[in-house]
Amino acid sequence: MKKIISMVCTALMALSLFGATAAHADTSNAKVENSVKILGEYNGKQVVSVKKITNGNWVDVSFEEFLKDMNTKQQATVHQNPTKMKLQSPTSIMKPADAVYTWYDYWESSGYYYNASPRKTSPDYGCPSSAPAPCTLSLQYSLTQSKSANVSLSLPEWNAIKATLGYTYQDQASVAATYALPVPPGKYGHMEFAPKYYHSEGTMEAWMSSISGVQLVGTQYVGCETPQKLQTGFLDGYAIGVITNSPT
Repeated sequence: MKKIISMVCTALMALSLFGATAAHADTSNAKVENSVKILGEYNGKQVVSVKKITNGNWVDVSFEEFLKDMNTKQQATVHQNPTKMKLQSPTSIMKPADAVYTWYDYWESSGYYYNASPRKTSPDYGCPSSAPAPCTLSLQYSLTQSKSANVSLSLPEWNAIKATLGYTYQDQASVAATYALPVPPGKYGHMEFAPKYYHSEGTMEAWMSSISGVQLVGTQYVGCETPQKLQTGFLDGYAIGVITNSPT
């Protein structure tokens, strides 16, 4: 499925000692490399920080909590179809007295929330090997994710899905923030973001109504995904600071 990613990043590099501010709770597998705490590895990369927006603020999240959430699908109660929707104008090929109206209904059969694989949201920035202490990189980044489906859907069909999913449905969601990332000398650092999605599966019905009556004219299976927003309006998910031995 195609997901739109937009990224903007700049880096301001300064040499500084990086101490306890890099620490997180419940990091039994953590180790320290050149005064930088490594929480663990994910997708072959060393993770030095995991954050999530809680009550409107970015807060540290334990590496164990992050791993558990990334490996969990939260099943949702099936959304009920509210009512049939007439979303299109009469077709021009019919006589006015026998005009045909078409509309769509989406019937969800299952749905769940999950965190998608992290997306890289900044370039790699290196800390010189000659640096006397870890570099602190101030990275400004942004990420936008959009709805997607396994089939091509028209606007009226998306509107039928929106009517069924209600507030769970989002056309797109974005996040933007500045992140202070510690990088040991000789290593590279960048930001990633694991967005939260709602995955829905169900049946799309196409209906036609005329003076002659109402008729079901087609059905198709639909699997679609919509990004999730927090109450703040930001894209929900995890911001992850990683370091690598070379640019990725």
